[in-house]
Amino acid sequence: QVCGIMTESETVKRLRLAVHPDFSFKAGQWVDFFIPGVEKVGGFSMCSSPGLLQREGIIELAVKYTKHPPAHWVHTVVSEGSNSYANLIYRLRFFLTVLSAALFCQCTVGSRVAMRVGGDFYFDPMPSDPSVDLLLVAGGVGINPLYSVLLHTSDLLHLNQSSGGRDYNIGSAHLCYSAKNTQELLFKVRSNIVT
Repeated sequence: QVCGIMTESETVKRLRLAVHPDFSFKAGQWVDFFIPGVEKVGGFSMCSSPGLLQREGIIELAVKYTKHPPAHWVHTVVSEGSNSYANLIYRLRFFLTVLSAALFCQCTVGSRVAMRVGGDFYFDPMPSDPSVDLLLVAGGVGINPLYSVLLHTSDLLHLNQSSGGRDYNIGSAHLCYSAKNTQELLFKVRSNIVT
């Protein structure tokens, strides 16, 4: 279920999704994204860590705008305006959405979707695995799976420190990232706090 929608850039929305307790994924994986009333299936990489899922029961996806129906659905967000005309339009759209998802399909907080995890690219070391150094290279929205890996390395570092060195000992992790312009650099604020 969609529990948050944030703007990451002019072309990218970040979805926060509350998931079923049995849901799990590894840092770097993606999901098939099924939207009721939309025939096409979306494929989006997680941009959150498995640690966030364990702590809050939440995953995050950053979705770039395209005309592909699942991405378009994410970017067709209903907002409740503050004036009465906008509120009337919002309520009318909501009513029509309930009647015909195919005609007025929009992403809102509370929208329900289904997901299936996939992908063989992931970072999920065991405590006994040898330490590795990571060089992560990404461009544009391609940062999503690598950002998930970067956040996971931060979680592993904190876990190892709190356990007195009994968990996985992460080596160094470096992220090289570029985008079309500085406005399209995703996760700028959040990246500054990853240690």
